[in-house]
Amino acid sequence: MNKRCEDIPLLEREKYHEKYQKRIFVLSGTLTENLFGWSHDLYDELDHTIVIIHSAANVKHYGEYQDFYDINVKGTKRLLDFAKTLASPQGQ
Repeated sequence: MNKRCEDIPLLEREKYHEKYQKRIFVLSGTLTENLFGWSHDLYDELDHTIVIIHSAANVKHYGEYQDFYDINVKGTKRLLDFAKTLASPQGQ
């Protein structure tokens, strides 16, 4: 069953936070920048990342082709290249 965060009662949210706060991190970055705009230290610290959720996209109905291409194509490629550098989970 999928639940949006705002659909989970506050007390239940706190329980999830306590359980996963050391395992789940939400990071904001810029797909069009090297290292996503992060410091080298942060970028290197993410070596044991297991799951990446990529939800960034330029979805306007109009605009410059290059803007769409830079974010939607190049940005996704940059994220995939980052994922390829990550250490494999144990047993894989």
